[in-house]
Amino acid sequence: MPGLDGLVQKMPPIVEPAAAYAAVYKFDWFSATGTAILIAALITILAARLSRPRRRACWARP
Repeated sequence: MPGLDGLVQKMPPIVEPAAAYAAVYKFDWFSATGTAILIAALITILAARLSRPRRRACWARP
């Protein structure tokens, strides 16, 4: 991340020479909560054998 990379350091006694942490952003979409909910909804639609109009009604409901 710009401006943060290298500002935080590991210090002794954790590491012998002081070392900077790399600011790395990693987004693991597969383990995100929303992905699990979407997959569960799709499996439910298939298991319940919902028709297209009924599927649309389920998705459009608030």
